Amino acid sequence: MTGLLLGLMIIALSVMLTRPLPGERYGAPSTSLDQVTEVVPPQSPPQETIARSESRAPQDEDTSPSETRSVFPREQARQRVSTLAVAECCGPFVWAGRDWLLVYDEQPYPGAWLVNVVSGERRWIAAWFGLPAGDIIAVRNPHSRRTELYSWDGTVEASIDTGESLALLDPTGRWAVWSVVEEQAVPSSAVSRVARLFVLDRWTGETRTLGRLRVSTLAWTSDGSRLLLIGSLPDGTRLGVWRVTPAEGAVDLIVPGHFFTNLQVIPGTHTALVTRVLSGDPEEDGVWLIEVDRGTVRRAPFVLQYRAAREFIWVLELGKGRDRVFGYRWPDLEICVQHELGGHVLGDVWEIEPDSSWIAYWREEDRRVIVEVLEACSSHR
Repeated sequence: MTGLLLGLMIIALSVMLTRPLPGERYGAPSTSLDQVTEVVPPQSPPQETIARSESRAPQDEDTSPSETRSVFPREQARQRVSTLAVAECCGPFVWAGRDWLLVYDEQPYPGAWLVNVVSGERRWIAAWFGLPAGDIIAVRNPHSRRTELYSWDGTVEASIDTGESLALLDPTGRWAVWSVVEEQAVPSSAVSRVARLFVLDRWTGETRTLGRLRVSTLAWTSDGSRLLLIGSLPDGTRLGVWRVTPAEGAVDLIVPGHFFTNLQVIPGTHTALVTRVLSGDPEEDGVWLIEVDRGTVRRAPFVLQYRAAREFIWVLELGKGRDRVFGYRWPDLEICVQHELGGHVLGDVWEIEPDSSWIAYWREEDRRVIVEVLEACSSHR
């Protein structure tokens, strides 16, 4: 809830979002708690337009909203259209589930929209962008200074007092972690502010303090049993990748080192990807795989711009003609598929749908959020 950090990009109509360094991602799997998009809310739109639904899929009581399928046949849709534009430039976006993209768009009015790329259904969720976790979308309301938890129909189900921060929920929805900043100024944008970390067990209602750290990146494992973070102690010592066990409140440094970035957990595993740069030792720089439970590392056979999905790790290659993505099958990490995009990726802003059926990216040529069909290895589907 893939991984962070940092450049600054101006987003239309005062929407500001700190973008990651090359290879880094914005989204639930991996994020910085003090880098959350806020948008001045529009006047409340008419109720009949909030509940937009061109083809809302039938849903039985045991079906999770994030797993609902469109009434339009998925494979037929993939054959019918290979490329579609889902938003104008340059709102943030993140995959919320299979076929569902959460995107900030200004039309027909500003806010976070859930878009089903198969059926075309669009659901307005809130005036501010947020981060999805299973069937919940966490949105920070700057007026109430709370993280509001929305269901997929745009209803606020609960809220958490998180102050200036957005709570990052684990994929199961049980745990919520957030920071309370204790330092208002730092000597450099590369230095994270000292903050106190809190974790809430939503099953029991218990809130626990994890301690004071300088944290730049957070990423949950799929089962919510581990939280990874890039950070250090307040005095700048013990830098590296840390592992948090929320059920116990344990916080351990598992991979020491400077200048880690682009932390992403491979869905369905306890293995993470992380990039190390500017270490001073070429042998230490590059992309590494971390076994979260053991804290062991091994080198990955690719370079920066990657995204982790179920069964695949995708790597972006920039081209003079068109950009391409390569699919590395997990866990053997052999290339088994490649896809040529319909243009160039703007600012390394791209995301892979959880089961590798679609890619979403900012297209440089027209500054729009584009979704394209991905063809994975023949044995994958």
